[in-house]
Amino acid sequence: MEQYMDEYNMNWPAVEYGSPVVEKLKDKFEFRGIPYLVILDLKGTVIPTSGVKEVNENRVGAFELW
Repeated sequence: MEQYMDEYNMNWPAVEYGSPVVEKLKDKFEFRGIPYLVILDLKGTVIPTSGVKEVNENRVGAFELW
């Protein structure tokens, strides 16, 4: 996973599939599938609940929405 992310310049935090951390994150953010994008502010509050959809629709402009 790390090699793939490095190769495609995916320089954001990620959790390895199958990690025990996944269950904790599923409970906290109530996600059901992959990919799932969570955008947090500096205090750790979730900003949008539809991150993937917003990025797909707005690309770079999505960051301005948040």
